[in-house]
Amino acid sequence: MMKRYENDTHENPVAMDRLGNDVLSEAFKEWEYKEFAELSRKATAYDRLMSGGKKTLKEIANFLGNPVAVDREGRLLWFPRKPEIGLTTWIWYDKYLPKNIFDYTGDWKDSPTLPDGWEE
Repeated sequence: MMKRYENDTHENPVAMDRLGNDVLSEAFKEWEYKEFAELSRKATAYDRLMSGGKKTLKEIANFLGNPVAVDREGRLLWFPRKPEIGLTTWIWYDKYLPKNIFDYTGDWKDSPTLPDGWEE
């Protein structure tokens, strides 16, 4: 962990206290706490993915690399192509996914989910 901190910050994780003893720097302790929190979140997500349990809409969107949404009947849609402009309206290309693979309890109007990197 200390080597990683040195590579990321180009700082020494060890500092000296008033008595001249080596102690861990406060900056390193803060960095280590943030790093641990991030690794913990990743481990939780990995456990959920590998457990075979139901996935979140964000996990499904990231896996497919395309937007997903839930319709009024609670069915999961994914959009393999970008919409096109028709004569009077947008033309959406959507496909249904099995209902038992996702976990979503919110309103269908709040369900459109983009994969990571699409928000920019």
